[in-house]
Amino acid sequence: MITALKNIIDKSGLKETLLHAKNYFFTNVVTMSLSLISMPIFTRLLTPSDYGVINIFSVWVAIAAIVLPLNLYTAVNRYYYENNDDFDSFLGTSILLSYACLGISLTVMMVFKSFFARQLRLPESTLYFMIPAVILAVLDGIFMQVFLPRRNSKIIMRFSIAQTYIGFAVSVAFVYWMYISHYENRYMGRLWADVIIFFVFGSFKVYQISKYVKLSFNIKHVKYIAGYSLPLIPYLLSGQILSLFDRVMIEKYQGIAQSGLYSFAYNISMLQIPISNALYNAFIPDYYKFYNEKRYKEHDIAVTQLYNIISVSAVFFMLFGFEIGSILGSKSYHSSLYIIPIVIVGHWFNAIFPIYSRNFQYQKKTYIAAIVSISAGILNIGLNILFIPKYGSMAAAYTTTISMFYLALVGFIVCKYFIKIHVLNPIYLLRPLIVMILTAFLFYTYFMTHTEYFYTNILLKIITLAAALSILYFSHLNKFISRLIKSN
Repeated sequence: MITALKNIIDKSGLKETLLHAKNYFFTNVVTMSLSLISMPIFTRLLTPSDYGVINIFSVWVAIAAIVLPLNLYTAVNRYYYENNDDFDSFLGTSILLSYACLGISLTVMMVFKSFFARQLRLPESTLYFMIPAVILAVLDGIFMQVFLPRRNSKIIMRFSIAQTYIGFAVSVAFVYWMYISHYENRYMGRLWADVIIFFVFGSFKVYQISKYVKLSFNIKHVKYIAGYSLPLIPYLLSGQILSLFDRVMIEKYQGIAQSGLYSFAYNISMLQIPISNALYNAFIPDYYKFYNEKRYKEHDIAVTQLYNIISVSAVFFMLFGFEIGSILGSKSYHSSLYIIPIVIVGHWFNAIFPIYSRNFQYQKKTYIAAIVSISAGILNIGLNILFIPKYGSMAAAYTTTISMFYLALVGFIVCKYFIKIHVLNPIYLLRPLIVMILTAFLFYTYFMTHTEYFYTNILLKIITLAAALSILYFSHLNKFISRLIKSN
């Protein structure tokens, strides 16, 4: 049996990808398990308002890490595949540009901190903590840009796990101290923990990156960086906008506590995302290899197999996200859990877009990704303005999903008919799409309305998950059984 399974993996063309994916996956599983552990702790130590501040702050940090350094560090990964012998000086130019822009931007933000606090809908005191948080986030991005194309997944795994767990321990210690001391604004404990992590892990990562960098300022490199990275800003912001603007709108019309409730349910749905990220991160080198050698059929087979894995994980969290949230969150957070399946459908569509957006980056036409992403962001903002005031957080879940579907659809159309490069035929994603829609339909028509039958529902959900797995892997299951029979 083991031999038959090994043969299937060997012939799939994904052996090396899966070897590195297991490191990224292990990292994400460990990180995800910490998310599971942290939720019941923080939802009991923090009020929904505190939880809402932390979530909005975290998303703004992610946005600031893109905008303030003008995204100038993201060309490093692409330049690595140029196979030039001046990568170290290119990296040095990228780092100098990034932190020069970041320094200027953070200075402006501090000078006008009252204005920015109002616009970001955050307490003014939190802006001071944004400085180390953003600096570390940019450093994390550079670290990934250096080690991911080198397929040094082990060092990424070690640093990610250590940073996540030590950060969690320090955060719990600070927040718990504020909790037993009856302090208000206990979210400050989490922010002080970020400062400690900045000094500890920032130093380690600077040391690791310094092995590959030569600080220099090359105009030729500046032109490459600007031409590639600047147009990517709207594309990279699109995902953050899709996850942030709904929370900001909910906070505006329904208060910070309701935004915290929505954030909790949204975070449960995001437990599926690390699986997608692990697979895509491991696949990037294979993508360039397939396209450089014009092995498009192998590319399509590999992507389809990866996306089936993503779809199975999405079905799992659609079915069991409610139970996970009920266990992890205190009762005051349970009212928002019904949005989880809709948000996961949105994440499923959002995971399609990188299949097509990589083509923009491959051809260095990142401005196209920017145009597509801007249009998706405008759509999301417009839908949220129209429907959140009337229908609340459920509307936010639907508008996010619609915007992510639009992003995937337009990404395919532009690749196919405008830049005219090989793209995966969406027909390969039809079976997973049907499985997703049927699962969501079953959840809302039966499982959500029959919550009193707990054990029966668990059994039915396991059967549903098994059925989805069988549908997605029907052909592979047949091949596996045939090989298994022959091997015996």
